Amino acid sequence: MVRLPHYFELHRPELVTQLPAISVVRYRQSQDQYRNEVFLTRHLAAFVLSGEKILHQNAVEHHIKTGEGLFIKAGCYAMSEIMPADGDFQSLLFFIDDSLVADFLKENSTLAAQKLPVAQAPVFKLNVSNRLEQYLNSVLQIGQFNGLENKNLSHLKSMELFYQLLMDRENSTFGDFLLSLQQSKAALLQHTMEQYFDKPLSLEEYARLTARSLASFKRDFEKLYHSSPGAWIRERRLQKAYYLLRFTDRTVTDVCLDSGFENLSHFVQVFRKRFGFTPKATARQVLAGREQNS
Repeated sequence: MVRLPHYFELHRPELVTQLPAISVVRYRQSQDQYRNEVFLTRHLAAFVLSGEKILHQNAVEHHIKTGEGLFIKAGCYAMSEIMPADGDFQSLLFFIDDSLVADFLKENSTLAAQKLPVAQAPVFKLNVSNRLEQYLNSVLQIGQFNGLENKNLSHLKSMELFYQLLMDRENSTFGDFLLSLQQSKAALLQHTMEQYFDKPLSLEEYARLTARSLASFKRDFEKLYHSSPGAWIRERRLQKAYYLLRFTDRTVTDVCLDSGFENLSHFVQVFRKRFGFTPKATARQVLAGREQNS
């Protein structure tokens, strides 16, 4: 699993600009075809410059061809598949912090005053107009600036992205999508934990996804669930593991990984402590019951 934008911070592709609330990356890939499971810790606006990208998310396939784009919510897990054109795939990626969305909504009081829309899908297909294409080309030139001028211009350009998208009639519901990103913190915490308890994330990553410091995350979590995050996550993962062992044919190793545990020996240890028997014994018991009933 690749965590974005953390992966790019380590491997340093062509970074156009980086600010506390946004980083812009020009990504290139020359392999014939490339697949990877990705997890977003920031919102992502992705525009394909050449080639094609397929995003598999919750049994839905999103095809993005050259000249098209997607906006994806932070916290999204997906399988990303890249298909280069003539051996070359390029995209322009905007990794956007919640604070930038909040700043934009504050500057647009009419939009911010609207009633929060119903829950939106985590992926929004973006139409790329000629005007937006010109904007993207101008963003690629920002890397030529240095110092404070670059930071100021980058901030203006990042805010302009939202305006460009909202001005396009084909993106008429993008305003609702932006508003949906600003759900209440309590709702965000609950949604994040229920959706991703079985993902191998650290408490720090859960805190970032819920727009909190680690200390605030722990405090708010205990208020909501009356349990520490570690104990609650472990119990939910063990309950899922027990269900998978009882009602599916998956191997113990597969169940371990599918439930959010990364170490098999640790999984066996905590499972036996919780239920009084090992995962393998559970699987054997289920198999024996099926054979007896057949």
